[in-house]
Amino acid sequence: MDRTYPHLTEETEARFRADLIDAASAIGASITFLDPNDEAMLLSSDGKPSNMGLQNVSRDYALAEGDRASELYVIGEYFKMFQPADPVDTSPEATKQRLKIRVSPAEMLQELLSLSSDVSFDQTTSPLATGLMTALVDDQPVSIASISDQTLANLGTSEELYPIALENTRTELLGQQPVVEHMPGEEHPTGFTYIEDAGYFLSSVVIFPEILQSWVPTLNPETGYIVSVPTRDIILVAPVTSSTDLFNSLQTILGLTVSLYEKNSHPVSPYIYLQRVGHEILETIGGPIVEDGETKLVLPLPEYLSELL
Repeated sequence: MDRTYPHLTEETEARFRADLIDAASAIGASITFLDPNDEAMLLSSDGKPSNMGLQNVSRDYALAEGDRASELYVIGEYFKMFQPADPVDTSPEATKQRLKIRVSPAEMLQELLSLSSDVSFDQTTSPLATGLMTALVDDQPVSIASISDQTLANLGTSEELYPIALENTRTELLGQQPVVEHMPGEEHPTGFTYIEDAGYFLSSVVIFPEILQSWVPTLNPETGYIVSVPTRDIILVAPVTSSTDLFNSLQTILGLTVSLYEKNSHPVSPYIYLQRVGHEILETIGGPIVEDGETKLVLPLPEYLSELL
C-alpha cells in the first residue's frame, strides 16, 4: 500500500504526526489528517477550520531526520502560519516599505489567477526566463502576499513602486550571509559553487548579478557563468570556461538542479541558465523536456557556449 509520506521512514512519520498533534494542542487547536492526501484540517479553539498542506513541511522534516531539535524547529516554524498575528499595517506608506521583487516559478502565475477571477497580475509579474518569473510582493511579518494589479493601483504606479521594491530586495540580499561552498569533482575539475540560505528571497539574487558575484568572486561577468535556481533556498553557479571540462560541468549542474527541484521543498525551476554582462539577464541553456511520455534532460546550447566546447 502506498504511504502518504514515502520520504519519511515509518518511525519518523509517526513522530512527525505526533509532533503536529502536540503543536496543534499547544495553540488550543486539534488536527485531523486527511490521508491519503498529504493534507490536514486544523480546527482552532473558536471552531475555525484551516487547511494545512503538509508536503513541504514533511520534506523539511525529512531533511532534519534524526536531529530532534531541528525536527521540532521545522514544526514550530510551520505552525507560526496558524497562530494569531498582530494586524498588518496596510497603509500605502507601510506597504511600500515592505515591497520586494521575488523570482518565482513561472507556473505560480496560473495559481494566482485561479484564486479569483476578479484580479489580474499583468503589471506586477513578468517572465524572466524559461520556468521563471518576477513578482512584486508584500513581505509581511508572517507571510508573503502577491501584489495584484488592483492592489498596485491603490499604492501608486509601477514606475514609482518598482525602484522601491528593487532597492528593498537589494537591501535584503546584502544583509544575508549565505552558505557558499565550492564543490569540485574528479570528473569535472571546474566544479561548481553551492549557495544556500533560509531566507525567502535568495532566488532573487539572479536579478542582482553584482551581489551574486560578490558571494562568488571567481565568477567572471565578461565570459559569463552558469546559474540555476532549483529551490527557494539553493542557487548553483559555475564559471564558463573554454576547457573540455565545461560540458561535464553543464551536465553535472543540470542533473543536480533537476534532482534538487524534484526532491526538495519549495521548488523553483529545473532549468539552467547563462548569465553574462551585456546580454539578457538569463538565457536558458538546458532543462527537462518530455518526449513520447519520457522526461529527458537536454542542453540546447547557444552558439557562444558551443564554440567553447
